[in-house]
Amino acid sequence: MMRAIAFLAVTLATPGMAADQFDLVCVSKTQTVRYRVDLAKGEACSDSCDRVWKMGEATTGELRLIDKRPDYRGDLEERSVVSRQSGEWHYDMSMSGSSSSRDGKCDPAPFSGFPAAKF
Repeated sequence: MMRAIAFLAVTLATPGMAADQFDLVCVSKTQTVRYRVDLAKGEACSDSCDRVWKMGEATTGELRLIDKRPDYRGDLEERSVVSRQSGEWHYDMSMSGSSSSRDGKCDPAPFSGFPAAKF
């Protein structure tokens, strides 16, 4: 009986937990980026996930994935804003006084996880 209750609790909790963790595959005319997102932790990373960062605001309407690196080659900041309804994606990058941007579309994908922590 206890096993059945424990199994049921885990099974019912899984969909809610899965909604908080997902990948976004974002495609523009010139680039494809895969973001790994954990809404519960407020963390994200991109592509090979060399670095996990605190993401920006997440609302029902949009996600803001903001990566600021003031010590990297002249104050690098990358900003992605994704509509959670349409999947529309806007990306801006600024560094050392120059900037670039692109627009595209994002689709959700299964969460591929963050790299294992050493400590």
